[in-house]
Amino acid sequence: MRASVLCVVVLLVSRCLAAESVGAKSGGRHGAYSKKAAQGPHMKVLAATYFGSESCEEFVAAGSLPDGTIVAFGNAWGPHFPKGPKPAILGSGKHAGQPAVVKDNKGSDVPHRKSSDTAGMIVFFAPGLKTIARIVRFDWGVATIESGIVAGDGKGLVVAGRCQPGFASFARLAPSPQTLPYQPPPEPPKTGRRPKPPPEPSTSLGPGPASLADVYVTRLSPAGAAEWLWVLEKNDGPPEALFTDNAGAVYFDAAGLRRVSPDGKELTLFSPRTGTGQAKWLGVDPLDGTAYFGGDRNSSTGREPYRNPYFYKINAQNEIVWRLWEFPSREIGADDCRLVSDSSARALAFAKDGDLLIGGWSDGGNSVFPRQATDWRKKATGAGMGMETSGMKGANSLAHIMRTDPKTRETKSHTWWASYVPSWFTDARHRGAPNFANIRQIAVLDDGSVAITGGAATGLIQTPGAFWEDPMTGEKYGGDYVAVFRPDLSNLTFSSYLPGCTDTALGTWKNGLIIVSRSKGSDGQPKPTPSPVANAIQKDFRGGFDAHIILLENP
Repeated sequence: MRASVLCVVVLLVSRCLAAESVGAKSGGRHGAYSKKAAQGPHMKVLAATYFGSESCEEFVAAGSLPDGTIVAFGNAWGPHFPKGPKPAILGSGKHAGQPAVVKDNKGSDVPHRKSSDTAGMIVFFAPGLKTIARIVRFDWGVATIESGIVAGDGKGLVVAGRCQPGFASFARLAPSPQTLPYQPPPEPPKTGRRPKPPPEPSTSLGPGPASLADVYVTRLSPAGAAEWLWVLEKNDGPPEALFTDNAGAVYFDAAGLRRVSPDGKELTLFSPRTGTGQAKWLGVDPLDGTAYFGGDRNSSTGREPYRNPYFYKINAQNEIVWRLWEFPSREIGADDCRLVSDSSARALAFAKDGDLLIGGWSDGGNSVFPRQATDWRKKATGAGMGMETSGMKGANSLAHIMRTDPKTRETKSHTWWASYVPSWFTDARHRGAPNFANIRQIAVLDDGSVAITGGAATGLIQTPGAFWEDPMTGEKYGGDYVAVFRPDLSNLTFSSYLPGCTDTALGTWKNGLIIVSRSKGSDGQPKPTPSPVANAIQKDFRGGFDAHIILLENP
């Protein structure tokens, strides 16, 4: 017995040392930042598990209840459903036999987003992901779940998605369901043309988003009972995000930012601004109910095209209270500035002290983001791991985290986030260069740590025990990742690629981070690395796509 225990210990220690040493073996910045990231303490992987069948499933959002229950929101395409407790079924529908997986324009398998069979699901895991406590789901062909949150009072759930053919069977169960009728475009001027009517809901089997269709937002009890329900007719896609304030109101973008009163009885238009391909609603301040809208717009410096970043604080009167960046483009292009890297505000979270944590993107190192957001002539204080961006090989996507005081608009710190090509990379011309990394979501943990997720190319800086270990063959690698910074952003407590996982989303629990996604089982490499499992309820990938969830614990 003693020899067996010793063997296990030696294997575990060897695995940790190997994980530490791979990045450290690289020369240049990849090696230096890897060594720094290896300094403790680090988060612990409590559990990681699939939730899937031979069909197709995904998790799109997650949160936790006050009792420690982990809640994962997602979808199942059927006709099969993963094993677990018998679900509580919402509404009544049937599976029409549409395919769960289709090909995209590159020939890759993707979930069939236009399927009328898709059913939204909510899976409740016991603390620590030890067991599945219960499942609530819509019946086939009733409704999808595209976004979900735990209500601010911790006593309910708010979900939003697309209404499927059988949605009326669920709506009948809601107390006083309400509908926002479709409002056609205004009459054109006499000399103009009448706008085209909205297209009918699509029946195509292609992978793209559905055409205009009814969408819903509802609050459910943890048992699945509808407490209020709003249906918005012929909306251009379901809400991609839900926000809440301390008063209990719910906000979402549906042809403008909408606000549902805490009791669910009133739906008002907070602002007619709506998300586009280059800008969107990024969050609602939980303290005062003001909202933040940001992104970039196309412009010209007079010398070159320039994507000019902006970030607005907007009140309930649709007034811009203040703005960040959005400097005159010709000023940015002048000889005394030349901070002309295309840039955009992409993500937002709220620090425990009320500061804003703004995630940004730029296509190079000459961005306005490392400067004060109200005066590009003044540098912001550098933070993070000391990353910098010299030596880039052409335009490439880099990420930023700006900590901003919403009262003074001061950028209190700026943090670069990038991958760095290791010294063993096959193409010697790119060794040591900053490489692609972006931020899709930011989350603040209960201890103040800052978590980010997005995509990263070759050279992500990983912490010991990461889910993927570089084989040092010099080949390209990339995919979704998750990284967690200490509260002061000075170093990492966790960072790893997520092999086989896509569309990753973050949630928090009282002592750590929840990571959810859609998994294809492995990264698909010649020597594949599987999606992580640890203390798993379901250890094996079962086909199509499986929903996937990871639970991390603070050091």
